[in-house]
Amino acid sequence: MSTTDQTLAVTIRHQPAFAVARLTLAPGQRVRASSGALYMRDAAVTVDAKMEGGMKGAFKRAIGGQSFFTSTYVGASDRETWVDFTQVLPGELLTVDITPQRGLVLTQGNWLASTADIQLDTKWGGFKSLVGGERIFAVHLSGAGQALLCSYGAIDTFELAAGQEVVVDAGHLMGYDDSATVNVQTQGGGLMNSLKSGEMIVVKVAGPGRIWTQTRSERELAEWVRRQVPTQTSN
Repeated sequence: MSTTDQTLAVTIRHQPAFAVARLTLAPGQRVRASSGALYMRDAAVTVDAKMEGGMKGAFKRAIGGQSFFTSTYVGASDRETWVDFTQVLPGELLTVDITPQRGLVLTQGNWLASTADIQLDTKWGGFKSLVGGERIFAVHLSGAGQALLCSYGAIDTFELAAGQEVVVDAGHLMGYDDSATVNVQTQGGGLMNSLKSGEMIVVKVAGPGRIWTQTRSERELAEWVRRQVPTQTSN
């Protein structure tokens, strides 16, 4: 595998609100992307959609909020080509390095693309996530290469020292290095205090490792939309 296969040549335009990533592909380079990520591409780029990892792997991705199939974009063999990716909600894009010693865990919906040899697996977020209505599955990326992250809103990046802790509302957490320790819990002070605060589920992340957050929450957006829709009443 060449160094090119492990890196993404990315140019991001239309930041911060409506980001689009242009990936320049070396001859024959492969890039895997999430379902619906394609914006447009060089006509010479081919697309190979299949069940990576067989039925078991595809099923685990499906319950993790990813497509049952994965799409791999392959550059032309004789020249550089390009492909554009974007996300559904307005936000930013960011490229993150992954090494065999430091993998990456992303909450559901924040993985947009990665170099083709990065392995994707699904992690269970715990029953407390289910109670809080949050994204209860996460995607674990491992191997050597890079990943392209997408956010709803702006992206903040923090580097936690060993033992340093932060508490993040679950809807604002994008991802973290798998060297970090994570505990999904209700807001302090018991269930009633969690209900009053409006933050049912929070995530305590302890270093060492990097952590990425997004300034907007999909759950809060969904709640806002729900409140704007008139409730039907029967006569």
